Amino acid sequence: MRRNLSTELADSILDILADGHFEPGSRIDIATLGRQLEVSDTPLREALANLAGQGLVERRARLGYFTAPLDERTVRSAYELRATHLSAALSLSPAPSRIRLRALRAHGSALNRHPADPQEVLDLTDAWFLDLVGGCENAVLLAMVRSSLVRVRPLERGRLAAGDAGLDLPSFRRMVESRMAEGDLRAAADALRDCLRADVTRAVEWYVRTRPTASGMRRRKVRGRPLAIGP
Repeated sequence: MRRNLSTELADSILDILADGHFEPGSRIDIATLGRQLEVSDTPLREALANLAGQGLVERRARLGYFTAPLDERTVRSAYELRATHLSAALSLSPAPSRIRLRALRAHGSALNRHPADPQEVLDLTDAWFLDLVGGCENAVLLAMVRSSLVRVRPLERGRLAAGDAGLDLPSFRRMVESRMAEGDLRAAADALRDCLRADVTRAVEWYVRTRPTASGMRRRKVRGRPLAIGP
């Protein structure tokens, strides 16, 4: 039971971090977080320890837990991991079902309407990525996908706020979706990897231009909604 609670709490904490509630390198106030999530310190510390083991937060002796600091190296690493994990998960997925393709296209169509709310853009983009690799049966790899999306989410929020759209999403999605519809998972994974890798340089350049305000990761209201891997 405790393990399940710890896992659920880790999901909720990741969602809070992904939504930019804490700025990079800032201390995580366990008492405040516990009140917000309505849990005691013990399971919360267990969840944070698990996240620290994955490199998603830092544990500093006698100081507590901190969000990961942000610099040019970590920005590059975050985007490279996103490209690697997503393309690997897609390459290991079975041929997509009609339901999976419909879900992908539904999220893509919603994004094509250019929602004005950056939060909606981020939610739809993550949903598209997770539907894309939802057929992968490697639970460890899917967890890595989820972690990589969490790492770039605050950065993507900053890019959207600055008017930097990053990926050419409509053409990017059409390319990957067409390969998926043809049942050519290898070509789809290659297209996904190439597009995401091309975005690494653009993301780093954006960060260098906007630093130190790139934490456009302003504090946000906490929402305990876990980011779920699609069916």
